[in-house]
Amino acid sequence: MVRVLYLSKNVKRNWPTSYQRDILLELERRAEVAVYGPGLEGYSETDRFSDIVAKIGWRPDCVFSGHRWLSDDAGKSINPHPNLNLQKIDIPLFGILNKEHVNLKAKIDFFSSNPFIKVFSHYHDIQRFNTEKDIFQFWPFAYCPRRIESMYESKHIDLFFSGILKNMNKDTGQSDARITLQKGLFFDINEHVIAKRKPFRDRKIVWNAAPISFAKGKTKMVDQLLRTMFPKYAYRMLEENEYSEKLKRAKILFCSSSPMGLISTRYFEAMAAGAMVLTETAPQLESVFPRSTFVEFIPDRDMEDFAEKLFWYLDNDDERVKITGAANAFVVKNHTWESRIKDVLKEINSVL
Repeated sequence: MVRVLYLSKNVKRNWPTSYQRDILLELERRAEVAVYGPGLEGYSETDRFSDIVAKIGWRPDCVFSGHRWLSDDAGKSINPHPNLNLQKIDIPLFGILNKEHVNLKAKIDFFSSNPFIKVFSHYHDIQRFNTEKDIFQFWPFAYCPRRIESMYESKHIDLFFSGILKNMNKDTGQSDARITLQKGLFFDINEHVIAKRKPFRDRKIVWNAAPISFAKGKTKMVDQLLRTMFPKYAYRMLEENEYSEKLKRAKILFCSSSPMGLISTRYFEAMAAGAMVLTETAPQLESVFPRSTFVEFIPDRDMEDFAEKLFWYLDNDDERVKITGAANAFVVKNHTWESRIKDVLKEINSVL
């Protein structure tokens, strides 16, 4: 069994980024793993590689820089532990490039200037950074079957969405589709939903959208007042099991690309749960999914294309189920975290 020193902050209790925990847990099932980083027992910022080896009690076969190792704080040094001195470690280095919309140049420089053999990224266009060394590899998101267990649930939610309306960083390339869609579906004030618009009043919509002000951490008195006056659609952080249950009971999940155009975990989870993915059009989708597994709409101010497709697929169960069945079979076979970790271990074993 491969021995891996996994560099990361503690991710096992972090539900909002549960995919990071899922990846680590899957790696621990298939390799001997020591996790080392800020916030974990035994960590010291003065440790050198030899100190870490002494603490874990064995010499690793490789070092893996995980999702939460490099800093995502703009303007700060991205390397949390320069004493590790990766250039002088005589064992293979692997890593994950995370949050490509923050400190991207510094992260690329970090991986390129150290002797990394392979760096995995959820960014579909990662190959364009292989200018000096061919180390960056597209590694799509996936889903965890232990959380999204079945697609065959009673589906009484017509449309489901949960997430931030738009990332606070304006330079991420993220579209306004979520904001535009909210305004088409609902009356809102300061991005707080008040009530459904007439065409959608007879549809069961679970909409849990965080205003941009919420993402910035700058909630004002008016925001608190609106949340109190209109609590039905006031954003709240869903518990992990609650999110999974709503997803399994949804007929359609609205999806849109994340910052940098990432194909987020929502796509994979929806398909695994049997919710039809209704997504804004994006060419990168076809780098992962067959066209038969999702439905695209073109965002416009009046949301006519979205509404037409939403109503049609809600009123034509057989056609919707045909798509969800194909999508479910595809992601179950190809896009679990188990399959992703098998790919990683294959790369590691090829150099040991």
